[in-house]
Amino acid sequence: MEKNHYIGVDISKKTIDVAIYKKEKAGKAVLCEKFHNSPNGFKDMKRWLRKCGVTLAESLFCMEATGHYTYELCLFLEQQKVVYSVQSPLHLKRSFGLAHGKSDKVDAYRIAYYAYLHREDIKPSQLATNSIRKLKALMAERKSLVVEIARCKAQLNESGSHSSSPGTIKRTKELLEFLETQVIELENEMVESINSEEELKTRFNALYTAFQYGAPPHAGMAPGIDRMIMLLADEDTIRDVIAFPLNGNAQDLLLGAPSEVTEQQLLEANISIRE
Repeated sequence: MEKNHYIGVDISKKTIDVAIYKKEKAGKAVLCEKFHNSPNGFKDMKRWLRKCGVTLAESLFCMEATGHYTYELCLFLEQQKVVYSVQSPLHLKRSFGLAHGKSDKVDAYRIAYYAYLHREDIKPSQLATNSIRKLKALMAERKSLVVEIARCKAQLNESGSHSSSPGTIKRTKELLEFLETQVIELENEMVESINSEEELKTRFNALYTAFQYGAPPHAGMAPGIDRMIMLLADEDTIRDVIAFPLNGNAQDLLLGAPSEVTEQQLLEANISIRE
């Protein structure tokens, strides 16, 4: 992706450090400035870039994936129709190698230089849809609730061997019951969110409709009955005793998996395909 300017952005909770790497001045001094990580700060950044002779249409912004700290800047860049790429922190760290000295400005410069060096391979990023972001937030919330449920259960198990106050046990049980109710409500909200968007319903249909036809009979245990039957029937492969086995190409013909990945899915996962 050839551009005249490569903008590296080091993002923190409150501020962003922006470095400009100009193609025609490769190897020379790079301009760098700090701004607030907010819409007003992004407007100040835009004015500063204009003063430095940077044309947004001829620029590639590159930044490290820092979760929700990155979201506001990505939203601003999309509104301005500016090309940007969000890179994996581990990938950037490996590309930098062993480097002495570390500061936000240095990191911004390194990211800008990385964008210049890898300009042919970098793919533009794009924010996930509102439904996808909502699902991710719900999944993160559910994960934290499950951790709390496990902690409450462990506390109740330990109370049997230690002298715990009856009030403490009662409150822990009430909290556990409340958390389990919250998880059920969360899961229902996730299903409603999937049902509200046809694309999500198509992509995850097999996952959330599977239990409508009954739970697996093994009750969470996998004794390997299919393999036992294979041996008893004197068959050569386990596929001969499974109702819907994968074929020789590891494809599930019932679920149609694996299926083709859309360009939008690749952008959301920040994955590029090299031919």
